[in-house]
Amino acid sequence: MNDMTASQRHVSIELGRTQIDTIADKEFLPGTTIALNQSVDEPVHVLADNMLVARGEIVIVNNRFCVRITDVIDHVDAIA
Repeated sequence: MNDMTASQRHVSIELGRTQIDTIADKEFLPGTTIALNQSVDEPVHVLADNMLVARGEIVIVNNRFCVRITDVIDHVDAIA
């Protein structure tokens, strides 16, 4: 077993981002909608320890949200 398989990574999926002026201008209440910068046909980002490692698409499997990996990021490409 090498170091990659022996260690745990924090994995998160990023659907998109946005910026708001102040929280006072946009109160977060039940029903509030926040528009993101990404459209529904764009891939989501898969981050491991806050580093982009892959892109994918949202799918539902057994009534759970999942990500189907469509592209694995070469770390040399991610830096450029």
